[in-house]
Amino acid sequence: MKKLLALLCLMFAVGCTDIDYYQMNGLKVSPSLLASYNVVVQRDWHGVCGSAVIKSDETETLILTAAHCVDFDWGTYSIVTNDGQEHDAEIIKREYIATDLALLRTYQPIPVQPATTPAFAEPAATTEAWTVGFGGGEPDAFSYGIVSKVYVIDHYDKLANQFDMTIWYGNSGGGVYNADGRLIGIVSQFGPQGGAMQGWMYACPVSAIRRFLAED
Repeated sequence: MKKLLALLCLMFAVGCTDIDYYQMNGLKVSPSLLASYNVVVQRDWHGVCGSAVIKSDETETLILTAAHCVDFDWGTYSIVTNDGQEHDAEIIKREYIATDLALLRTYQPIPVQPATTPAFAEPAATTEAWTVGFGGGEPDAFSYGIVSKVYVIDHYDKLANQFDMTIWYGNSGGGVYNADGRLIGIVSQFGPQGGAMQGWMYACPVSAIRRFLAED
């Protein structure tokens, strides 16, 4: 996507930036901010999923991702920030019954790591949404779409929201954001992805995220 935008800027000789495209689609914050919320989750030093950083201070960093990304009790887990820093991480908790969420923690300080906050309520149908994760092995792979259904049962009998949005392997665990940059979902699984680069996905809803984070 970044290469395509750069090419278009050169072709038409306009002073565009990576923000312009997303602002045309209604995004009120810089796409680089959404990208900075995402850190790559690794198992045994191999990237597996995206995530959403929900807390970062001098004591700890908390990372929300999908439970199926860290469903192995063996192996070493770590995270990699956008600037290439690698930090050991531990699994605090995970839930793969009613939802698909896991919480990781690193005690190593991550300088100037921004954190997102969950929205207060579920997004309405047709709300614009953006996700960023590790799709196809890209640490800042963006997708844009809309909320198509709220509170549906996914393929694994879990409560989820459905989005008209194309994703791929590695997008799991990545944050889904509204135009204000608030977290409105965590990518759980994708549905059929069409040949015209269109598809849909399921994401853990806001209510599940808030409940999961509130529980001890």
